[in-house]
Amino acid sequence: QASADIPVVAKVDGADVLRSDVLAFIQTLPPQLQQMPPQNLFPMAIEQVVNAKIVDMKAEKDAATLTASEE
Repeated sequence: QASADIPVVAKVDGADVLRSDVLAFIQTLPPQLQQMPPQNLFPMAIEQVVNAKIVDMKAEKDAATLTASEE
């Protein structure tokens, strides 16, 4: 659960995407992208973090389904 000082910026299937998650993603970008104006950079970064979370959740779900079908 997010605390008051770490705002939730999106939700993916009930899971919070925190501002800190987006800021951590921005730190992994090349320096020229990090220099973009925040009003342009932050929405793009949120989209990328949300997309990554969707892919991770789908992969976990598919892995669980595969594991269950092997039993």
